[in-house]
Amino acid sequence: MNANFLKLFVVVLLSACSSSRNNRQTVTSTADNLRAHIGYLSDDRLEGRRTGTKGEELAMQYISNQFKEIGLTPKGTESYPQGFLVNDGKKIDPFTELVINGDTLDPGKDFFPFPFSPDQRIEALPVIAIQEVGF
Repeated sequence: MNANFLKLFVVVLLSACSSSRNNRQTVTSTADNLRAHIGYLSDDRLEGRRTGTKGEELAMQYISNQFKEIGLTPKGTESYPQGFLVNDGKKIDPFTELVINGDTLDPGKDFFPFPFSPDQRIEALPVIAIQEVGF
């Protein structure tokens, strides 16, 4: 075997071994970073991050700080954040009602209309059906 070829083989082998170690360290470091970010953003202190809550504000600040830290150029309307409208459910109008067997339910307390709830009035008799075993 040629001596130069042997030297080249050893250099390539050693660089591959050190590269493998660096790749493992990079993967471990990336996994640790992801755990830290997900851990913070899913923490109960952020209160579910619902729109308009302190938890949403904390999450927005955290993400903005991370963007700054990695040098991402802000493109939002106020630095990194960018406002947008959120349909947070159907508006409950004063005339919204649900009556069952003559009992009027309180909107927002006894029921809440979803954004996909129909805007209609129906009158019907409720039917309860139970599937019996063996039929």
